[in-house]
Amino acid sequence: MPEVLRGYREQPAVGTPKDYFDLYAECWDDEPSRRPIVEHVIKRLMDLKFQPVLSKEEMSAEKIDEKSTEPFDSRSSSNGNMNSLDSKIQVTDENLYLLPLET
Repeated sequence: MPEVLRGYREQPAVGTPKDYFDLYAECWDDEPSRRPIVEHVIKRLMDLKFQPVLSKEEMSAEKIDEKSTEPFDSRSSSNGNMNSLDSKIQVTDENLYLLPLET
């Protein structure tokens, strides 16, 4: 948690939809009054089309974290078995779930 308190944010995974990245950045805004409320987050997640993806230039953490010189990446400690493209987000009125992609 100390990294988050110092302004570090995770880098988006390759293939992250741009709208999702933008929402993520808004939710981590340094100014709490500018963060969206949970109802708006859920609605926007439900409205996402998950088609446009970020380019390498847009994936820089600069938009999320202008203070950080070293991006914090919690994925570096994971075993790497789950590829971010192997799952999709399904939003319900009550909860969010990660489901396997249909092949």
